[in-house]
Amino acid sequence: MEEEDIFNINELAAKCRSKYELYHLIATEGNIYLPVYRDATQKYLRQILLGKKKYLNNSEVKIRRVPQYKGLRVSDIVEFGNSIINLTLYLPDFSYDRELNRECVCNVVNTLLPVEFAELITLKVKERNEEVLRKQNLMLEAKPKFIKLFQESKAISLKKGKSHFLARTPRNPKALRELDKLRKENVHLKNKTEFLRIDCEKEEKKNEKLEHEKVKAENYRLKLEKLAHLGDCLITTEILLGGWKNN
Repeated sequence: MEEEDIFNINELAAKCRSKYELYHLIATEGNIYLPVYRDATQKYLRQILLGKKKYLNNSEVKIRRVPQYKGLRVSDIVEFGNSIINLTLYLPDFSYDRELNRECVCNVVNTLLPVEFAELITLKVKERNEEVLRKQNLMLEAKPKFIKLFQESKAISLKKGKSHFLARTPRNPKALRELDKLRKENVHLKNKTEFLRIDCEKEEKKNEKLEHEKVKAENYRLKLEKLAHLGDCLITTEILLGGWKNN
């Protein structure tokens, strides 16, 4: 990490007073790849100036377009980068409820980990395609000989028809309806169970409140009895004292 030099603050003010001017100066004349202006907070810019954050030069950044598939969210990409290197040193501090700019994060990771990041993207794209094929029932079932034939064929379809569905696994509409019915019943039972649980919790709270009120009433009754007993004692004492004075 480079040692910071002392610089007159007035000289800096003459060149850039606002955050935007400082951001623009560092990014253009400094040739430093910065995140979008929204993410480049004053704290981050100060960390860059002091060398507490690492950075990339604009000329060495490798841009990569990443599809927005499952497992390729900003938080997933940051977690992937941190599992190999300390990626947070190259990014501003952020919280998961307000993620960093996706394009910037992808470019930084692709520059630092080009091979590993490409493998991750390939894996997630493959998983997504397989999921789509499975959900939409688009899997082709045939012998390897015919699959190779279809893949290598130069034929182009010019007519309408549905013969290409012959190799697809047939669906059972009745079974699907029954399955959908069971799913709806399951959701209904879950909702009903949740409502019953909430009602039970309310009843338990009411019972706890009643028990608390009973304890308070009992304590109040005991206090009254104690006061009444003290009152009787005082009356008895006064009577005795009055009789003693008369004697």
